[in-house]
Amino acid sequence: FETWFVIKNSLFMLMFIFINFGVAFFRRQHFDTQYHFETRLAAQLDASTKADSLLNHGLKNTMADAAGNLDIFLSQFERNKKQVNVGLLKMSREGLQRGMLSCRNREIYINLCAGAWQPDLAPVSLPAFAEALLQGRPVASDIVNVTVRMDQTLCWLVFDNAITNAL
Repeated sequence: FETWFVIKNSLFMLMFIFINFGVAFFRRQHFDTQYHFETRLAAQLDASTKADSLLNHGLKNTMADAAGNLDIFLSQFERNKKQVNVGLLKMSREGLQRGMLSCRNREIYINLCAGAWQPDLAPVSLPAFAEALLQGRPVASDIVNVTVRMDQTLCWLVFDNAITNAL
């Protein structure tokens, strides 16, 4: 009877040890999963914050240009209603359209800031690209009529930011 008692207690002890190892293993898995989730979430939040900063920078300049053009137009209109520069209104409208386009590019900014952007090289007409990029801006250009392979979205964001900062 005593041998049976020792075997029974030994089995209970082994079962207790295995249960503790199992619980410890599953808790460790839970903590690892939570850690990786929190790390990815922090990286996404950081990329989102950087993207919002880029977007705000571009929008601030675009909206300031449009507001300036409208102010000049309105002051001209108040002084002399017959001789106003309608081109200022067109430039304001085009600037506002660029601002709306920038808002749609938020996801692109997030992917760029997160290092997840995949370039998409495609043939692009350089004069058409430059015309769309410079629309509504007081910039003269002389672009050679060629077609180039480039990531149009990425180049748009880079050149748009460079032109906005230069003006």
